[in-house]
Amino acid sequence: MSFIVSGGELEHVRDRGGYDLPQALQLGNQWVEFGAIFEAQPQVQTVVSFLARNIAQLTLHAYERRSDTDRRRLTNHPLPKLLDTPLPGRKITRYQLFTHIISNRAIYDDAFVAKIRDPNSGRVIGLLPVPRPWVHPEGGSWIEPAEYVVGGRVRVPAQDMIHFHGFAVDSLWHGTSPLLALRNILLEEYEANRHRQQMWRNGARTSGFIQRPQMKGKDWSDEARERFQREFRDLYTGDGADAGGVPVLEDGMTYVPAGLDPKAAQYIEARKLTREEVAAAYHIPPPLVGILDHATFSNIREQHKQLYQDTLGPWLVDIDESLENQLVPELADPDLVYLEFDIKAKMSGSFEEQAIAASTAAGAPWMTVNEIRAQNNLQELEGGNELVVPLNVTQGGQASPRDSAPPPDLGKARTKTRTLLIKAAPPERTVTRATDELSRFFARQARSLGALLGAAKARGPLTKDSAASVNWDRWETELALVLGQVNLSTAAASARAALEEMGEDPANYDPESTAVWLMDNAAEQARATTDTSRIHVEEALEADDPAEALKAMFATWAASRSVELAARQTQHVAGYTSVKEAERVFGDTGRKTWRTTARNSRATHARMNGQTVPLTGKFSNGGRWPGDSILPARESAKCKCQLSITGVPQIEDDPGGTPDEE
Repeated sequence: MSFIVSGGELEHVRDRGGYDLPQALQLGNQWVEFGAIFEAQPQVQTVVSFLARNIAQLTLHAYERRSDTDRRRLTNHPLPKLLDTPLPGRKITRYQLFTHIISNRAIYDDAFVAKIRDPNSGRVIGLLPVPRPWVHPEGGSWIEPAEYVVGGRVRVPAQDMIHFHGFAVDSLWHGTSPLLALRNILLEEYEANRHRQQMWRNGARTSGFIQRPQMKGKDWSDEARERFQREFRDLYTGDGADAGGVPVLEDGMTYVPAGLDPKAAQYIEARKLTREEVAAAYHIPPPLVGILDHATFSNIREQHKQLYQDTLGPWLVDIDESLENQLVPELADPDLVYLEFDIKAKMSGSFEEQAIAASTAAGAPWMTVNEIRAQNNLQELEGGNELVVPLNVTQGGQASPRDSAPPPDLGKARTKTRTLLIKAAPPERTVTRATDELSRFFARQARSLGALLGAAKARGPLTKDSAASVNWDRWETELALVLGQVNLSTAAASARAALEEMGEDPANYDPESTAVWLMDNAAEQARATTDTSRIHVEEALEADDPAEALKAMFATWAASRSVELAARQTQHVAGYTSVKEAERVFGDTGRKTWRTTARNSRATHARMNGQTVPLTGKFSNGGRWPGDSILPARESAKCKCQLSITGVPQIEDDPGGTPDEE
């Protein structure tokens, strides 16, 4: 195995006195350095920063391997201290160090970190990230260089430079930048940007030419032609006095449009395609970098779970293995010490899911009273450092404190009828949160539609047909995501409040049991709301003054539309989840009664006061609960009625179940 160390004769197959790593791309007639592409191309910068930020936020831990099943995390050791403080005395943090490493790897497929040594002991005391364009490898063989020249002056021995790189066809010295494979798509983006800039410099008008008919006795002299061109350019193009105005032509001249207009050029679609191609080159799902055309709540949630497995997993392995190979031997025994990124916090579920899993796995409670109090900044209690073990674990032979071994008299207690009162209006904080989310959505939609219709106005008068240029499918998808979040948070708050009112454990609420209905409802409401938005825009465009009508419409959206939609949506979801939890607890014994409050002024609701139906039934007005979305707006909007639910809790609970589809 001596070849691994020396390389033998193969090491000298291709001697190299120096090698310039590829770091530029030809765009048009000029060569552009990869770093300049990152600075100028927003799509490249978005994807690279996404990678760098998501990896740099992770902590890299050092562990000592004691056996195949036992390890100890190293904290008071030079290796983790060096990683936490890469350059003592300097303003370089661990986050910044890894941001430099990942960004350089993503842009150039090469990254360099110099080891800073103590001049007396020779021990590594610092890590300094070196910008990739400054580094020039020299000497050595095709396996590895002998040294690195930094800035054209400082020579760094190979053993003092940590080199991260990917794969190259012809060398083990460097990687291959993904920007090389993106050459054509980046060139298209570059040329499109140039065309847009030229268009705006010329007043953002459609390209064309001026045609002058030939007239007898009025030949156009060179001097007259140059004067006309100069005056036309000074007045109507660039930042001239009448730029964008209506030109006055001479001698029967006509303006003939020519070239590619912005709509035909599909600028927006082209920019989206560029981002998709760049994201694909770095193996990133499009919704994670803001491309929401085909995004749903469920697939975005799954892609976030896969982010640190399939997308970032290979990057994490490459970084920790490179450091284990090039840094760990400097400070520790590489056979015993290794590095590992901490991704547990990113891969774990919600707090409730983690608490249930931990309790079940341990077979007993896993936190003391004082540990819980410390997390809430409360003082310790005497005797609070002991675990409180439920009797069902020690006496009932249960494997977990969450198992259901009832005390002997519990069955008798559960045969008693229970009554609970459910308010139609959800908790105020839930409505406020939903209002804020929807307000941001409508404000964002108003700004985007305003800019889009403003661009359409520059090409001609605004008409009802101008609304066809709006990507309504995109707005429907984005609103469905917003309403999906609103539905999930409202359902959780309402269901747990209802369970607590019924005397049940609020933790028994299973979000998956209602997730399908909630997301379908969000999609349905988003579709209806987007259709209404389109109608609003078309009506505004048909007004005498479309600009003022649109302005008034956007103001209404910001002031009242988000409030009304939030109130209606949260009220409907709160009623649905409360009734569904009551169905699960009470089963066929459950009954619901409509209760009219004094504040309710609707005569139709007053006549329903005291009306009782089964939990799965409908009241005389066709609604299943106050605020039901299947009711007309005049019956459901701002309803203050309540539900009184009565039933006998079933001994054999069924925590599963699937909600009825509407």
